[in-house]
Amino acid sequence: RNRKQFEMADAEDSEEQSGELKPEPPALPEKILPPEYIAIQQSLQPFFEDITDEQRDRRKFDEQRVEETNLYAQRIEEKLNAEILMRKEADAALDKLAQTRLDTVQEALVQQMQTCFRELKSDIESAKERLGETERK
Repeated sequence: RNRKQFEMADAEDSEEQSGELKPEPPALPEKILPPEYIAIQQSLQPFFEDITDEQRDRRKFDEQRVEETNLYAQRIEEKLNAEILMRKEADAALDKLAQTRLDTVQEALVQQMQTCFRELKSDIESAKERLGETERK
């Protein structure tokens, strides 16, 4: 008997002595001889070519998709920049309009106050004159 058979016999003896039955390991396949290996390799060649073609096609598709996504992102960015500029201009115009209206209201208020102060001054002067006349009498 060869060495493996002795080892298996020893293992069986030890299993019988311990009372446990251990399953036998599965038998290994026989070694594939070179002509069979070449035949298997040749039979799988179309499969590997198909996989390679699919990978190439998928990579091209992914590249196109990334390119399209970048173009869309660039267009969106350009539109956003244009919109931002329009809003800045609109904000500046609104600020200018508000400042103009505020200046107009301020001018009208100053003129009204000046008119009122003139009237008040003239009323005070006339009151002074009347008081002066009453004091003389």
